[in-house]
Amino acid sequence: KTYGEAVIILPVLKTGEAIVIVEARPFLKETTAVGLPSGYVENDEEPIVAAHRELLEETGYAAKTLIEIDNFYQDEGISSALTHSFLALDCEKISEQQLDGSEQLKIMKVKLTEIKELEEQGYIKGAGSKLTLAKTYEYNKKKGYDLNV
Repeated sequence: KTYGEAVIILPVLKTGEAIVIVEARPFLKETTAVGLPSGYVENDEEPIVAAHRELLEETGYAAKTLIEIDNFYQDEGISSALTHSFLALDCEKISEQQLDGSEQLKIMKVKLTEIKELEEQGYIKGAGSKLTLAKTYEYNKKKGYDLNV
């Protein structure tokens, strides 16, 4: 695997709900993290292919449409790791989670307005999740999608 690029995905179900990931993170101040599905782009893999794969592995859901919202460096002063943010629309469950041995992820379905509340209340602290959410809200307004956010 190459660890130079990554993907992060905001999955929106056909019902209008979204999926967030709840993960044990004992090395953080808060031992549980709420965020979005994400992962690394593998060798010779296009970011959109990695987004489809990571979404399926971490949630068991597949997206009818994936839209790259933005991309950003995780820390341009130190790393050349580029992260691609995706909005996944019309997601449907097609399998069980296919987690790596070290992953302990739970999925939680929430209304999109509740994601804003989770962020405002300090449950979502990851920079990638926060930036993806902000860029999705901006994209939603610009494109006129009815995501109720």
